[in-house]
Amino acid sequence: MLRIAICDDELPTCVQIQQIISQFAEQTKQPMTTEIFLSSEKFIEQVNKEHFDLIFLDIEMENYNGVEVGIYLRETLDNQTIHIVYISWSESYCLELFEIRPTNFLKKPLNEGKIIREIKKVQKLVSDLQAHFSYRKNMDLYRIPLQEIIYFESKGRNVRIVTTRYEDIFYGKLSNITTYLSTKKQFIQVHKSFLVNFEHVIHASYEQLQMSNCDFIPISKRKRKDVRLYQLDYEVTEYSEEEVVL
Repeated sequence: MLRIAICDDELPTCVQIQQIISQFAEQTKQPMTTEIFLSSEKFIEQVNKEHFDLIFLDIEMENYNGVEVGIYLRETLDNQTIHIVYISWSESYCLELFEIRPTNFLKKPLNEGKIIREIKKVQKLVSDLQAHFSYRKNMDLYRIPLQEIIYFESKGRNVRIVTTRYEDIFYGKLSNITTYLSTKKQFIQVHKSFLVNFEHVIHASYEQLQMSNCDFIPISKRKRKDVRLYQLDYEVTEYSEEEVVL
C-alpha cells in the first residue's frame, strides 16, 4: 500500500494529482491511498500521526512554505524516509531544496506522465526497502532485515533495537517507528516502551511475552486485550497459510 499526501493550497492542482493517482492505481491494480491537504499546517499536524511514503508538496504556500515543511520533516521529525516531490510555478527555489534531498521537482502546469513516473520511482524504492528497517547513527546508515528484529525499546530520546545478531541504541522515537511499521502485521506495540516482532515470541502469557532471545517483555494493562485479540488473529492467519498434508 503506497500512502501519498498532496499538499497544495490550490484545490484544482490537488484534484488533478489525485485523479491521476486514482486512475493509475485502478489501471495497475495496485493499492494506493491519497490524502489532500490545502494548508501546510494541516499536513504538519497529520504527519505527526500518520506515515506517508510520498508527498507532492507545493513550494509557495502561506505561513509555512514547502521549503520550511521539508526542513521540518528532515530535521525536526528526522523523517528521512518520506519521498518529497516539489511542485511550483517557479524554478527559483531549486538551490534551496538541495539539503532537503527531494525525489524530484515538477514545474506547473503538471504533466500526467511525469507524475506517474514519480509514483513508479517511489514504488520501486519503497518495495526495495520494505523488508528492512533503516536507522542512522552519527553519519552511518544501518539496514536490518525485519525478520532479524526481535523488539524495539524506548529509552527516553533514544530507541534500543534488539536483533538476532546484535543490539544497538540510536536517536529516535518509538512512536515514529510504530507508525512506520504499521503496515507490517508481525509488529505490535505491547507497552508504551516496547514494540515487538511477534514472530519472535516463543511464549505469551496474560502479563508478558518471552522472546526468542529469552528476554521477557511486559504487556501493559491497557494493551492486554489488544494483544490477546492480535494473538488470536495472528494464529488463525498463520495456520490458514500453512499447507496441511494428511
